[in-house]
Amino acid sequence: MYGEEPKNSTDLARVVNDRNFERISKMMDGMSASQIAFGGDRDASERYIGTKSCLFSQGKAPVQSVY
Repeated sequence: MYGEEPKNSTDLARVVNDRNFERISKMMDGMSASQIAFGGDRDASERYIGTKSCLFSQGKAPVQSVY
């Protein structure tokens, strides 16, 4: 869908600023390996967070309670 290197795709947006990149990264860091189905590559210098698929149970992961 996004080619061999999704990070280089012009169709994928970047996080708007460093503060929000760090906020999202901390939520992702709080996830166990068993909750991540695939993906989630990150590059702080480009504020890039790759597509990620997660497995959750009962809304207990921090990333599920952002809003």
